[in-house]
Amino acid sequence: MLPVPGPTMSSTLTEAGLFCAAALAAGLAWNWLSPEGIRLEEDYRVAAPAAAGQPPAQTVAELIRELGYQTMSFEEVKDYAAVAQDPHNGILLLDARKAESFRQGHIPGAVMLDPYHLDDLLSEEMRQTIAEAVVVIIYCTGGDCEDSLLLAQRLVPAVVGVESVFLYVGGINEWREQGQALEKD
Repeated sequence: MLPVPGPTMSSTLTEAGLFCAAALAAGLAWNWLSPEGIRLEEDYRVAAPAAAGQPPAQTVAELIRELGYQTMSFEEVKDYAAVAQDPHNGILLLDARKAESFRQGHIPGAVMLDPYHLDDLLSEEMRQTIAEAVVVIIYCTGGDCEDSLLLAQRLVPAVVGVESVFLYVGGINEWREQGQALEKD
């Protein structure tokens, strides 16, 4: 009886390559079809050139300051959020988290504006609302989350001036930890 030859190294590599190509194609197709998919042509990196001779920023808060953005404390955001319910007062809260997270709970009066889907969400009416706001407070999850900073970078200076933009570094996590109410959609 002759032994049956097993798969050769080259056929195994070919099969592995075909499997990887099929997985990549399926992933790209899913991303393209999904409303939560990201635009692959966009550059989602947070731009943070370190000053000559300075080490790069280590935390999101340091990065925000390095890039020249203003921050707000929990107490300040709480005070602004109390009056942000009136759309005519010039205060706008922007939640930079994904739609599902926003629906599960957000700071009352906040508007969801996911920086990864900005082109789909930033209508002319929303552009005008942001441009007319005196104070624009942007937040995300908090901690190491950079989505609020990414949204600020995509809005300044195209839609709003940097002097109007404030980032709430504590984000929704700090808001929740402080026992504040959440609004659900």
